[in-house]
Amino acid sequence: MSLNNIGLIFLEKSNFDNAFINFKKALLAFTEIGNKHNIATTTNNLGIICHQKGDFDQALEYMKQSLEVFKEIKNEQLTAYLLYNIGCIYHQKRNLPLSLEFLKESLEIKEKLNNKISISESLFELIYVFVDMNSINQAMKYLKKLQEINEENKNKLINQLTLVGEGLILKSSKRARDFGRAEELFEQVANDEIIKLEITILAMLNLGDLFLKELTLNNEEEIFNDFNSLVKRLYEIAKEQKSHWLQAETLWLKAKLRLVNLEPFEAQKLLTQAEQITKERGLKRLAMKISSELDDMLKQYDTKEKIAKKEISLSQRMKSVNLEGLVKTMTRMGDVDVSSNNMETPVLMLIMTTDGLAIFSKQFVSEKLDDLQIGGFLSSMNSFLQRTIAPLGTVDRIKYLNYTLLFKSIENVLLCYIFKGESYFALEKIDNFLKVFHDSSPIWQYINEFLQTGQQFNPEATSVVNNLIDEIFLASS
Repeated sequence: MSLNNIGLIFLEKSNFDNAFINFKKALLAFTEIGNKHNIATTTNNLGIICHQKGDFDQALEYMKQSLEVFKEIKNEQLTAYLLYNIGCIYHQKRNLPLSLEFLKESLEIKEKLNNKISISESLFELIYVFVDMNSINQAMKYLKKLQEINEENKNKLINQLTLVGEGLILKSSKRARDFGRAEELFEQVANDEIIKLEITILAMLNLGDLFLKELTLNNEEEIFNDFNSLVKRLYEIAKEQKSHWLQAETLWLKAKLRLVNLEPFEAQKLLTQAEQITKERGLKRLAMKISSELDDMLKQYDTKEKIAKKEISLSQRMKSVNLEGLVKTMTRMGDVDVSSNNMETPVLMLIMTTDGLAIFSKQFVSEKLDDLQIGGFLSSMNSFLQRTIAPLGTVDRIKYLNYTLLFKSIENVLLCYIFKGESYFALEKIDNFLKVFHDSSPIWQYINEFLQTGQQFNPEATSVVNNLIDEIFLASS
């Protein structure tokens, strides 16, 4: 079996790291023998991995390299395919003029090749871009072309593209009648057979967005329940289709719904689950965003408790958690902004038994922590230990003043990392530490000796653990 085919198998299983390694090896082999078609195909595969991981800039770089080779060998079908995909990514990045440039060039080639399904996909994407640009007359022009193809060809995908395209134009209107018609069109596609996942999801998300708009006007519980049902179905589809990005985003959406219902601990569990999926699947950019959301949620626990004590309307609670903002982000399927993620400042590392008995501690900050701060940490840890510890392999976190405490259990040992700042890189460090910690026989020997005898670490053991902590937690990511 060729390296390229092995890469495709890994890609199908969303094992992006192994897929990337095999495609890179295949690309080297094809380059050595000068097989330009396979060079272009494999380079495009690398771009697909980057796109699925949310790294749009790197995806564009690979896809443009692939495009140049396909143009050189005059493969018009794959040239049109690459132009379309690049145009879609620029749309996701909100670079609408560049998106139009690539989509129009793609459409021109597709019309010459006369593949009606492929033409319809380009027409739909052009409608979508023009709607986002608020150029409704231009969007209508392309919708008319799409409707003509739809009438001539009894094809389910073309029909769904036409319905969603029309729905997007109607949704951009300010008239209630148009909103109602758009809702009908999105609902029709949402309830239909899944032909192309992206189109079904787009219909469902736009339907959800209309539900939320309706809720802000009349505050009816029934509409909120409809939205809830839609989110549940969206999550089931994400699992069935093995769309890990969508699974994580939908869990994020479910977490916000828990916040609307004033259930912050349940919301934290859902976000932690979403975070775990992104880490397991290498979706780094989305993982950073979800980690940041978790940090923000912990900061706002006091605010949520105050809201719970007051009688605040459903629409006001939805606004407080920015539910509509997340739905719009998901609808655009856009690039994830991670510019706000920064390195944390280490404060304290604790290794303890799961019932709270200290085994080892290391203070990072130069200024000595006062008794009040240490007392606050111990109180927060006691609160955590009284709750159910997170399942093995996951991390729980709590907030105390402007400090974050990360907990991770391994066998009968609990690690607690205390720091200031954002959690994403802190989570990476505690995962790296756990891996080395677990694989190190001497450290486990020191731990077991402590558990059996209660004897503190000797100087050699202290030095080994100290060096490991410094190497990982004081390193820049």
